[in-house]
Amino acid sequence: MAMAFRIGDIVVDARTGKIGQLMGREGPDVQLRPVRGGLEWDCPKEAIRAPEPTELLARPAGPPAPRCAVCAAIKDQRREAEAQGDARRMGDAAARMGVHQRQAHAHE
Repeated sequence: MAMAFRIGDIVVDARTGKIGQLMGREGPDVQLRPVRGGLEWDCPKEAIRAPEPTELLARPAGPPAPRCAVCAAIKDQRREAEAQGDARRMGDAAARMGVHQRQAHAHE
């Protein structure tokens, strides 16, 4: 039986073993972000699983990366569009996020 994950859950991309926070859903994929911040990546929703306790303990300790105000604003716009069922604005926000992350966060 497939497990239902919610936005904000910590999951594992079973293809790579990377741990990430579930940030959103777009078509057949989900968007994951490193727990300490960084670039989001797409993952097929069938390829995420709950982390094992040992995987969570193995994560590097330290303060979370600072939040990017531009990323937060784009995510808020996408969530608002999703809540209103506006697929065009959701797609626009996803495109803006991709451009912004490549320009502002490529070397993090």
